[in-house]
Amino acid sequence: MTKNFIALSLGLSLSVFTLSSFASTQTQNVDAKVTVQNTFKLEVKQTLDFGTVRAVSKASSTAALSVPANPNLQISTTAAGGSDPAIMDILDSASAQPAQLTIAEATKYTPLTIELPDVGTTPIELATTGPGTTPVFKITAFTLYATVGQNANQDIAITTNQGTITTDGTGNAEFNLGATLTTDDIDGEYVDGDYTGTVAVTVSY
Repeated sequence: MTKNFIALSLGLSLSVFTLSSFASTQTQNVDAKVTVQNTFKLEVKQTLDFGTVRAVSKASSTAALSVPANPNLQISTTAAGGSDPAIMDILDSASAQPAQLTIAEATKYTPLTIELPDVGTTPIELATTGPGTTPVFKITAFTLYATVGQNANQDIAITTNQGTITTDGTGNAEFNLGATLTTDDIDGEYVDGDYTGTVAVTVSY
């Protein structure tokens, strides 16, 4: 009995040794990839328009016209004080509208920063061709309102000339830009015609 057991044990050991001698090792190189898309599309869907007004500029006071970003609010004017005040009266508001900007192909559910010019320090001027003494209009304040995105149908708070909008599940967002327009702070006559200027709006991650 003892001899048979020993022989069997030796046979198994030999078999294991024989099989292990045929084991192999293989290596495969796996390709790895990442695609970066830091860019997105920012487009102006509609421009900022204050409509048609009657205006008089005075050095002693200023009058104002506000086109709100929130579509639920009405266009309004703020009269100037004094015995000989500046004037800003709405004649036709049919074309008046906030600017509207769209964001596309951004990261979904991601906050984006909207940066606006510091018009509290340096107002944006709307001017026309005419004599050098022709007064200008000045944009002195902004409002923001989200129409598409995670915070859609809400006012966007502006702090230090910046606001935040968050994209939706497709990486899209849209917002309105409203503004307040004031008369110049000089005595002068506005000539008939279009007064234009440019507002730089920056959007970033």
